Amino acid sequence: MKRSTASILASIGGAMYIIGGIATGLLIGSLYSFTAGLANSKSIEQQGTSDATFLIVFGFVIGILIILFSILFLRSSNSKMRKIGGALVIILALLGAINTFGGLIIGIIFAIAGGVGAITAKE
Repeated sequence: MKRSTASILASIGGAMYIIGGIATGLLIGSLYSFTAGLANSKSIEQQGTSDATFLIVFGFVIGILIILFSILFLRSSNSKMRKIGGALVIILALLGAINTFGGLIIGIIFAIAGGVGAITAKE
């Protein structure tokens, strides 16, 4: 796989992690709000807001880091740096898999494919 293809795949995966973090945060926030309405509890609603905010920020940070590391292995002429960038993309994809639904599932597939492509690139 060419470096540019691997970088594009990983970047799409990173973008999906950002979208997945937003979707997960909104879903969790909605569920907490619904539960708080049923229980008539402000503390549940506040907990939901903080959890939703964490998920949105976590998805955004993981997505941005995946995109940055995909740019790293696209621009690097050193094969060792490409392999490190690819490995970091895979690690971040696995790290964010639970909190962001794996970038809506498709994000984890693209990010891991891009990371593996960067590690095995022949250029």
